[in-house]
Amino acid sequence: MRFYAVVVLLLVLAGCAYKGSDAPVRLPLAAEIDTHLRSRKFPSSSRSLVFVEVDSTSEESSFSPLQDLMGGEGDTYAGKAVLLWKQPASLRMEFLSPFGAPMFVIVAAKGELRAFSVARGRYYEGRANSETMAKWLGLPITPSLMIRILQGALPYLGGEVGAARVGRDEEGGAVRLELPPGAGLDRRQVAHLGRKNFMPDRVLLGERGAELEIRYGDFRRTGKYVRPLWVELRDSRRGRRVRIHLNDENPSLGETLPDDLFQLEIPVGALVAPLSKGRGR
Repeated sequence: MRFYAVVVLLLVLAGCAYKGSDAPVRLPLAAEIDTHLRSRKFPSSSRSLVFVEVDSTSEESSFSPLQDLMGGEGDTYAGKAVLLWKQPASLRMEFLSPFGAPMFVIVAAKGELRAFSVARGRYYEGRANSETMAKWLGLPITPSLMIRILQGALPYLGGEVGAARVGRDEEGGAVRLELPPGAGLDRRQVAHLGRKNFMPDRVLLGERGAELEIRYGDFRRTGKYVRPLWVELRDSRRGRRVRIHLNDENPSLGETLPDDLFQLEIPVGALVAPLSKGRGR
């Protein structure tokens, strides 16, 4: 009799445990997420060798100066690049040939954007804003926003947190944070964050049907900083996908980078083409 009583008790306890496992997990408050994200430390600068993948699937993308890298009728590029950036908005990328020589250099600093195609001998110039970035990269983002993405940060996190909405991403098992436009970003953003550490996994910028999608790879600690192994930006309207693999073994993070690294003079004999008007060709 005692044996059966013990069995019944175990079944009751197991049932309670099963019901308890179905209990909904409490969603964090927007203020909790905000506090956690603001506590993360990011380097002020970076210099590293990265691997870049670029896909173009529309006619509009074919007019980007970056198309010079692809050559002919090609619509993809994959290769190494030297990547340098410094907060708040200084950015330099040198796309390298298989032999390690620069093929295409793009520099953004002090509100100006400069680029040089070695193969074509063309020098491009314009304002460093989302319009000119869209012309060469195929993605409508500013240099400062690009740097935040490379850091592994949300595109922007400011005073709009008070109007944020928090939900549950049932499919991905993540926390869904929706932020309205504001605090320096003129587009709505929906961020899918890890349930425990709130690291970003995927962010959508803009309204449905006009979204720029940002994806982050697994995060890894490098010294005192935690950064993603890769970041990917995709704009289906422009037919552009750019993935940057950041898993360089020895990145230089937080060093003092001189301003002259973010300058690009017009090479002798280069043909100058504006990025601010036309198609940049």
